[in-house]
Amino acid sequence: MFWELENVEVEKPKNEEAIFCEDHFLKTHSRDEEGRYVVKMPLKNEPNCLGESRDIALKRLNALWTRLIRDPQYLKLYRDFIHEYDQLGHMKEVVAEHDNSEVAYYMPHHGVLRPEKSTTKLRVVFNATNPTSNGLSLNSIQYNGGLVQNDLFTIMIKFREHPYAFTADVKMMYRMILIHESQQPLLRILWKESPEDPVKTFEMKTVTYGTGGIELHKWGSSHPELASNILGDYEFENPIETKTLGVSWKSQEDCFIFKIAVELKDSYTKRCVLSTIARLFDPLGLLGPVVARAKIFMQSLWSLKIDWIDELPSERAKEWHRFLEDFNSVRSICIGRCIVHPQATRVELHGFADASEKCYGAVIYCSSQSPDGATTVKLVTSKSRVAPVKSVTMPRLELCAAVLLAKLMKRVETALQMKTPPRVPVE
Repeated sequence: MFWELENVEVEKPKNEEAIFCEDHFLKTHSRDEEGRYVVKMPLKNEPNCLGESRDIALKRLNALWTRLIRDPQYLKLYRDFIHEYDQLGHMKEVVAEHDNSEVAYYMPHHGVLRPEKSTTKLRVVFNATNPTSNGLSLNSIQYNGGLVQNDLFTIMIKFREHPYAFTADVKMMYRMILIHESQQPLLRILWKESPEDPVKTFEMKTVTYGTGGIELHKWGSSHPELASNILGDYEFENPIETKTLGVSWKSQEDCFIFKIAVELKDSYTKRCVLSTIARLFDPLGLLGPVVARAKIFMQSLWSLKIDWIDELPSERAKEWHRFLEDFNSVRSICIGRCIVHPQATRVELHGFADASEKCYGAVIYCSSQSPDGATTVKLVTSKSRVAPVKSVTMPRLELCAAVLLAKLMKRVETALQMKTPPRVPVE
């Protein structure tokens, strides 16, 4: 995830597979009487190409129960999840005498505990990649399709554009989308209430982990008074601090904060360093200088030619320890969400790029002018790259910085739908 966030990719055209999947959806989807979507999976091959899958699903269920009986809390959460799935009508029991399906696929399942979550403490994962007896799985005979939502960077940039912000979570989003009845036998699971009870077969009726029939909850807003119109009809929490797309947002102060826990140790390994860097979730580059320092340090470790589990030399370990001590001060940083003045008469993007022997980078600021002529400047985003290990001339590194800035500026312009030409000094 860290390295993906560091990339600045231009938008790519849709490939043939993505176009086919969108066309398949348009031709095959419908809505039920409650307005919920009913869809068909885009299959590459006929389902009868799948082999036998029930035996392995049964083995996985028995292995799951070995863990469930050792952990009463885990068992309770798992049972509650299965019961809720059934009671909400998101799956149905298959009675053997009435089963006329020619082809069926059984998905093993397991639970992922998430104690930090306020609502869903356990998420049950259905494994449609599990191969059948002939090596094929349900996922292997499906088209992947393309991404239909904007990328994280674009969403976060647009989230900073306007003075008022609302957040909400879609309750059971995917489970609000129904699978066409003809394909439900491809989404079967096995379950039993105890190790001694008989095994039951269920079919998923919904997409397994839109608009029709969804419910929003866990509302939040930068201005609590805006909640007056929805109180009573919706759950409006407006907590002091919430996670928005993985970034901590203090809604009442309308600013981003950074709460990344780092552990100080007596010794460190290369694996430990990389693990810490990978947790620096900063999609907009608001902590650009901090992240750049970490990347430079990581690059320096490659020249040591040490293994992932070997302890760092004393001097390098001290250097990393000092970085982690300094990093704790990041918790005091608070960056305003909104980058544009509410009554702005003029908005400009200003980009800067520069390079050094160790790294190069680009940064973009938004300058907005109020009706009285006052100018407000806000940090929008930044990206950095470590210089190649192989010696590169400074002019070439500066050109790399300029290219990085050009790509970054294009991304921001597209996200904000800017019409005013940006100003781009390159130093």
